[in-house]
Amino acid sequence: MQRKYQSILFGVCMGVVMIAGFLLGSYAHALFYQVTMFLTLLLAPLGLMLYTRKQAGGYLNYGKTFQAGFIPIFLSVCILSVFYFLYLQYLNPLAFEYEKQKTAANLKAAGMQEDLIKNTLQNMKPIKTALNYFLSFWIVGTLSCLLYAALCYRSETS
Repeated sequence: MQRKYQSILFGVCMGVVMIAGFLLGSYAHALFYQVTMFLTLLLAPLGLMLYTRKQAGGYLNYGKTFQAGFIPIFLSVCILSVFYFLYLQYLNPLAFEYEKQKTAANLKAAGMQEDLIKNTLQNMKPIKTALNYFLSFWIVGTLSCLLYAALCYRSETS
């Protein structure tokens, strides 16, 4: 049971680090945020799985190995997505307008028709943006957990 609490605590800490990266990245440089996010999503599960295997005496089945990385990643992405929604909806609505302008510019540069751009911008909402954010980072985190679980698990019969 102690291992589960460690996973929850680590997931909350990762969520806080991601929020800090988001806040710094949105003002300092977007690249910093992207690097912070992907290092957290790609390297943290590997470290957690290796640590959990070491705590288990060097042997751990695939499910427990996957769980060691997945729980913290899932929690941190949930925390970050809720924060992102609150940020766009209530804390800094101008940031959402900026995102809409950026999207419009990117779509125009891609050669999309004006009526499609207008329809896309009308459908953009902070909740949908936060959900897309959640899904994209959750998928990356889950895939990294699946890969690392396959690489890190070791049974006593191997």
